[in-house]
Amino acid sequence: MNLTPGGNAPVPAQELRVRITSGGQVDASAFRLYADGKVQGDADMVFYGQPRNDDGTVSLVSEGQY
Repeated sequence: MNLTPGGNAPVPAQELRVRITSGGQVDASAFRLYADGKVQGDADMVFYGQPRNDDGTVSLVSEGQY
């Protein structure tokens, strides 16, 4: 799957690993969405300042931490 910068797409998978490669720094983020297509709160957002959601189902891992 290829996304353009700022793009989004549904992810129909139980487990998904995403690798982002870039020639510079990247500020990646992810959102856990529920059946209604919405987050329920801040705990559903994953980014550099919060690298894991509340139950660990979504996490941001830096290179070399796999």
